[in-house]
Amino acid sequence: MSLSAAAEIAEDQDFIARATMAAARLRIPYAESFVREHARRLALDEGVLQAYESSLISFPYHSRRCHDPALITDEMIMGAVRALKSDLDQEQDAVTGLDAAHV
Repeated sequence: MSLSAAAEIAEDQDFIARATMAAARLRIPYAESFVREHARRLALDEGVLQAYESSLISFPYHSRRCHDPALITDEMIMGAVRALKSDLDQEQDAVTGLDAAHV
């Protein structure tokens, strides 16, 4: 999986819009800000990245591959947002736990 493909996904406005809707559906506060801040990590999700790269070969002339739910499914995007939120929560818990241990 290439970093250049991940970079394209992270900058794609269709991907940003769909990931924002996923974050809103998951009731993540400030969904759009959350997605824009973490777009690169979302784009590195294995399922999303693999589907995108596969579509480059299968549909080389597709102009809006991040918009098409037949190529990158809503479930893939929801899963990427859910996994990222979980990772961020765990990172925050680890930092909070360290802070509490030093008090």
